[in-house]
Amino acid sequence: MWLRRSPEVLAEYREAADAGFWERQWSRTDLADYLAGFRGGRLGCFDTPFRRHLPKEAPVLEAGCGRAQYVLALASLGYDVHGVEYAEETVRAVREVEPSLQVRAGDLRALPFPDGYFGGYISLGVIEHYWGGPSAILAEARRVLRRDGVMLLSVPHFSPGLRRLVEERGIGAAEERDDFYQFYFSRGAIEETLRSHGFRPFDAFYYDAVYGAKRAYPAFLRMYERSRLFRYSMTRLNRLALPQALLKRFSHMVLIAARRG
Repeated sequence: MWLRRSPEVLAEYREAADAGFWERQWSRTDLADYLAGFRGGRLGCFDTPFRRHLPKEAPVLEAGCGRAQYVLALASLGYDVHGVEYAEETVRAVREVEPSLQVRAGDLRALPFPDGYFGGYISLGVIEHYWGGPSAILAEARRVLRRDGVMLLSVPHFSPGLRRLVEERGIGAAEERDDFYQFYFSRGAIEETLRSHGFRPFDAFYYDAVYGAKRAYPAFLRMYERSRLFRYSMTRLNRLALPQALLKRFSHMVLIAARRG
């Protein structure tokens, strides 16, 4: 279910997204098989923003790297890339499968790196899971980034399509609960959050269109569930470089590129 945190921020309640939650999610697939697809440098939907904005002349950190698939892909492309993840069992498994990766368990609010160490900082679907907000994580991100270093941060998108749906349902005000899962941010809300923590947003990239359309448009979800051909067509379409002007209407995620001030 959804409730409003503010006019520009939506809260979703499902299950607390703690370390145990992610360990269970990630253990459902064979890690070695999963990572095999990234050894050649496959970045999927992040190919354009990563190649465009991440520096190769300075170290890069993925904060909340999960199974480290993008750490592996970027390392394959020649980046000096590190990963930090709080799900310790997942980190142990990654280091067994890919011992050369620079991946460690840690707290994103207290990173084990000196000031200004990184030229790039990646955060993909992380800060939205903290009810108390991202201030401590963003402050630490700013500390370890060099001046003018680039942050690539993605969060669930409170898209125009999703906004229309929740307004039709007349949902109430959000409250802290044990089943809080994540926040959705409008582009303006997440950019303002970054500005208030010393970052300068300069680009946005929308992705995960099919999932976003399923959440925002019940008719689309019904078609997706009933028709195998429709599901196949949407999967193929999702792999195309659809215009960003179209994707921002309903995509599930928005990635913001910002520089450290």
